[in-house]
Amino acid sequence: MNKALASAVALFLLQPPPGLLAADTARPAHERKIDIIVIAEQSKRGEELAKAVTSSPPTYAAYDAGYVEAGDPIAGEHPPSADVVADRVRQALDQAGFRNSSEEPAPTYVIIYSWGLLRPERRPDIGASRIDPNLKQRLSLVAPWHTVSDLEQEILTRRVTHLSPTFFVDRPSWRDAFDYAHDPRFFLIVTAFEGRNVNNTSTPLWRTTLSTQETRTSMAQAIPTLAAAGASYFGKDFNDPHYERPVVDVSAPAAASAATANMVARATAMMPSDGLRQLLKKEHDRASGEFGPRDDEKGVW
Repeated sequence: MNKALASAVALFLLQPPPGLLAADTARPAHERKIDIIVIAEQSKRGEELAKAVTSSPPTYAAYDAGYVEAGDPIAGEHPPSADVVADRVRQALDQAGFRNSSEEPAPTYVIIYSWGLLRPERRPDIGASRIDPNLKQRLSLVAPWHTVSDLEQEILTRRVTHLSPTFFVDRPSWRDAFDYAHDPRFFLIVTAFEGRNVNNTSTPLWRTTLSTQETRTSMAQAIPTLAAAGASYFGKDFNDPHYERPVVDVSAPAAASAATANMVARATAMMPSDGLRQLLKKEHDRASGEFGPRDDEKGVW
């Protein structure tokens, strides 16, 4: 290839012609799609409980652990209202075959969800004894926990032994995890715990993590889209990430439905102890990338 042609190709790839961008932008809102990554994990106890309740729809009480915006701050994001997110999560859970029973003292599952935006931080990704929590959580948005744990162990081992840090280039799943974790991502994390005696030491039964790269799609549309996509993955267990390309949800209401308002009111009223509040904070911190010096989920998945 001559130099002139090579330069033209490079320019095309780096800066597509205005016509292509205009065509993409002009696509009707109800036809626009986004690329999402889904991580679905289930513990052994989660599998046992799922088998035990196959005779009837499992019940749930859903709680919002709160909006998360972590990493380097950038102004300009406009998240959807918490009521709208609750409405979409409830619809997805109902579609997945779960039954809302917030009024029951001990539903099958206590569902805790976190949502928001995670960006990289301007600090070293690797410390003396662990990888940076922000990087660890960014990897957790795009890779199963066993992949994240293996990556962390390999990185730290090679740091101590002074081996090449480029070890993961010949492992597609590891390379993909780093590539996808490089960019800021909108996310929704839905985690299930046993409904009885839930507290801050409860371990997850299953966790479904959905995320998409921060793009021209607004957060107000991205989060409801992720929630709708989750219906096919709640309570599932996959060894590898799944990739979806759903149509963007442009129909998010300005306010939640009456059913969701009642659900949120009942869920708030039934918080009987500090245990559940502490678990909500724990899940919020986890979604923010604040794992702490140890990770107590290492043996769960």
